[in-house]
Amino acid sequence: MTARSRTCLAALLAAVALIGLPSFGAAAVRLPGGTPNLAQCVIQPADLVPGASRGPQRYIKPPAGFTAEYASTLTGASARDGTRYTQLRDFVALAPDPTLASDLYAGEQTKFASPVGRRRLIRQLVLALGAKHGVRARDVRIGTAVTLGIGSGSFAETVRVHLSDVFIEETLIAFVDGDVYAGLALTGTLDEPLWMRDGRALANTLDAHIHAVLGITGPTGPTGSSGATGPTAAPAAIYCSTEAAFAADLKQPPQLTIPALRVLRVHHVAKVVFTLSKIANVNFAVTLGGVTSSIDTSLVPHGRHYFVWRPARPGMYTITLSAVDLAGNKAAQTASVTVAG
Repeated sequence: MTARSRTCLAALLAAVALIGLPSFGAAAVRLPGGTPNLAQCVIQPADLVPGASRGPQRYIKPPAGFTAEYASTLTGASARDGTRYTQLRDFVALAPDPTLASDLYAGEQTKFASPVGRRRLIRQLVLALGAKHGVRARDVRIGTAVTLGIGSGSFAETVRVHLSDVFIEETLIAFVDGDVYAGLALTGTLDEPLWMRDGRALANTLDAHIHAVLGITGPTGPTGSSGATGPTAAPAAIYCSTEAAFAADLKQPPQLTIPALRVLRVHHVAKVVFTLSKIANVNFAVTLGGVTSSIDTSLVPHGRHYFVWRPARPGMYTITLSAVDLAGNKAAQTASVTVAG
């Protein structure tokens, strides 16, 4: 990379950082008693191809009314498809109730995904880069916001900024799941387009960590009169039913449902939709003429999801989804689909 390219990259990184995620504050943040370990919720180096390095990671000042927020940065990350990222930033913000988390998500969705919000983001980038590097509004492109099917609401979009003869892209993702508002930003390298499938996979991984940590920890009880280190409400009264439900869930296999599939076309991209009852690793495989091919495997939370498939040959296929939950319980579901030539 030339010195000029490095200067461009540094300027672009500084600019896209303005639109991505909450910034790290200098002051230490005091946590309420009983706060779950949100550091275990964010993306870990083990979730990526070996080589990613940890950047700043700590609790930061949460949004108004929220219990806590943890933010993380990873540098030198690579996806399993070979796409390289200059940095990956994510955060998890815990609210005392789902309504507050949903309200914040709705506001951020308007900020990032609405036409008015998108124009505001473009102006922000032009102001940050225009004076020194000559970036104009036409040099900034924001892709169409898409829904990822995570939690009770999610959106994702990719921002591309051209600077001189180079460009950089950043994928922005946010979602709300129960009383958690979370998000991540994937910043690419110079002149490398980003794929939404990476963002979708990492967002599912982030949500899976959230379910694993908060599902075990349970909700936080109200703080007593002595403040952050004060007593919480009686644990037996709060957690008895949660503990029993969790113990029962450890023995229950995940449930998979595949809706009826229409006739597909060869070489055309198709979505294989499924619903999942609990967090699990799900493998998607297809069989044609007795030959089985594994297409994709992802760790996904409960809810409605889909795998992307481009059939290479016509014929009658058997689709198999196999799920293994975090306790090792297994389940599988099959469906038949015709692929026309």
